[in-house]
Amino acid sequence: MTTSDPRTLSELLELCSSYQSSQWESGWNEFLGRYKGFIYSTVTRCCTLWNMPRLHHQFSDTVNDIVSDVFMILCRDRCRALRQFEARDSEPRFLAWLAMICKRATGRYIQKYFSKKLFETSPDSFQPFFESLPQDQRWELHETLVFMLRQWQGSRKKNGERDILLFQLVIMADFSPDMIGRLPCFRHLGHRVLDNVIHRVRSGLRSRKPYFIDRL
Repeated sequence: MTTSDPRTLSELLELCSSYQSSQWESGWNEFLGRYKGFIYSTVTRCCTLWNMPRLHHQFSDTVNDIVSDVFMILCRDRCRALRQFEARDSEPRFLAWLAMICKRATGRYIQKYFSKKLFETSPDSFQPFFESLPQDQRWELHETLVFMLRQWQGSRKKNGERDILLFQLVIMADFSPDMIGRLPCFRHLGHRVLDNVIHRVRSGLRSRKPYFIDRL
């Protein structure tokens, strides 16, 4: 990360967040020279850990998309993230903070992919898709789905957690009504009730698809 410009980290971050400065562009050129490689390598490592090729995306395109998201985070609201970073005298802490942003950006990208896949995939084919994922991605999909279901339910608390569990058993684990009926807590649950739960939850999610996609 050597550079001919002797700016300190604190000076560089201040300059990058000062739009009115005549040296603003110079500051960002230096920032890219110092940290673009680090951002790319961190995002690439995160995507490799997520086994992104299994998601049928072009790996390089995925990395580029996430790197763009990272810079959007850094530049949003007049570089608020850079302005709010406090440990400006510590390069290691800045790199750790930057790596955390890269990891979170990768996670959000995965969540958006999973949520779109959920909306676009029929119940009959979602379970094989879920089974094809590595274990860590299954957990991410589970957490994304629970988040969306709880957001959709809002203040409707009655049977909310029950419906979330039933929806996941049917959609993600391919449980049949008979298999669910053999579970002690659902022994008295009729097939029609189960069908209504699955239909209601899926219809609710689809009706608010733009809401969830925009907020992930």
